[in-house]
Amino acid sequence: MEPQQQSNIYIVGPSCTGKTTLLNALKEYFDQQSLSFGGTPPAIIAETAREVLKKLDFKQGEYFHNPKKVLTLQQAILKAQYDAECDASGVAHWYISDRSGLDPIVYTALFVSDTAVREMIGSPQWKCLEQKMRAGTVLLCEAGGPWLTNDGVRWMPREDGEWIEHDKKFRTMLQSLDIPFTLVSKDVLDVEERVGIALKAHGQLLNGSKNDAEVVLRPE
Repeated sequence: MEPQQQSNIYIVGPSCTGKTTLLNALKEYFDQQSLSFGGTPPAIIAETAREVLKKLDFKQGEYFHNPKKVLTLQQAILKAQYDAECDASGVAHWYISDRSGLDPIVYTALFVSDTAVREMIGSPQWKCLEQKMRAGTVLLCEAGGPWLTNDGVRWMPREDGEWIEHDKKFRTMLQSLDIPFTLVSKDVLDVEERVGIALKAHGQLLNGSKNDAEVVLRPE
């Protein structure tokens, strides 16, 4: 008998909000569950943007003065995410993804144009990823708190207001696309507590009806 298909987990949000830390903690949890109780742990999709940034030799400052190159970057990230999810689907029954196909669309909305956003939303890659996200567990890590550090590669807000605006854009896009999500509050700093929030959201989606999940998982 084939194992039951579980919903995928997507960890999204602005830069420096604890997404990769949460991914690693969830990986450790499910690896331990697999060792203790059997079964296969989920596949893990690492952040695809970093490799694309290196490949395109994209500089941090270009977000603010080169919209054409930003669009090329985000289109490449969307394709890389699509490829990564296709690969993960071939080796595991479900996966946890550090970021999602929505992330490059949010960046496009912030730094390029509404026209470019509409084109990306209409792409075959996004149409496929959108359905997966809508059926999955989406965790939105909130901007704020002590997480903000500059690694010299990713976009960095020049002030807190830009960080919050990025956060708002994620919420707006998720809501407009009718994708339920769970907010991981900036005030929850303990990693174990964050894992608990993620597991609760994942359990609610698996065990409840889709309509119940939408009510629970989409904050006002």
